[in-house]
Amino acid sequence: TFTPPTGSDTTIITATTSGGCDQASSAADLEVTGPVGSASPVFPPGTVITATQENNFSTTDPFGVPEGLSLHDSAAVLNKTLVAGEYDFTVTCQDQFTGQLFGTFTGPVFFTDPTHYTTGAAQPPSPSPTASASPSASDTTTPEPSPNGIAAMSTPSAPGSGTHPLITTGTLVRNDAPITLIFLGGLVLLAAGLMFVIWLRRPRKAVLGDDDDTAGRPPSDHIQPT
Repeated sequence: TFTPPTGSDTTIITATTSGGCDQASSAADLEVTGPVGSASPVFPPGTVITATQENNFSTTDPFGVPEGLSLHDSAAVLNKTLVAGEYDFTVTCQDQFTGQLFGTFTGPVFFTDPTHYTTGAAQPPSPSPTASASPSASDTTTPEPSPNGIAAMSTPSAPGSGTHPLITTGTLVRNDAPITLIFLGGLVLLAAGLMFVIWLRRPRKAVLGDDDDTAGRPPSDHIQPT
């Protein structure tokens, strides 16, 4: 189900699955696609609006995944504006560390205009979109949708989540973090540290004091007591 079942573009929607994820999965994310059937969708297939997390996750019972941002704010992050139409929400069951997919739960939200949505049996104003024909981010087969909610879990034909846009607070990033840049930055800092140590250990010239008459003389030149 979707909570709340109706609302505005600034509402934080929570998608609740109809059951638990596969036993092999350990976390889930929330993705949105739409408008379904649009040549220029606001959210391309697989757009992640809630990053992979363990909060409320379950392999035995239904669980809810809230949006990280409202659809209005998520669209703004992508420099786009919401339009009327069907938006498919997908809860993706996966291995938290490898990203391997183990199934999805999908259900539609219908925006009757750019600022108001409803769920359940309501039909969107866009031409002929249907839940059974909706594309899925993980290329899954779509079972019969339940009223006002997320359909039963389907199994992906090809495990592996791939790389999707990830919408977070204030920025748009991707799942593949720039590990190479972090590694190179570490090497630069290490090299700088080594150079500083070498500079500290460099040989220094002895400085003779102007007021020391015996400085620098060999021991045989010093005056010996009689």
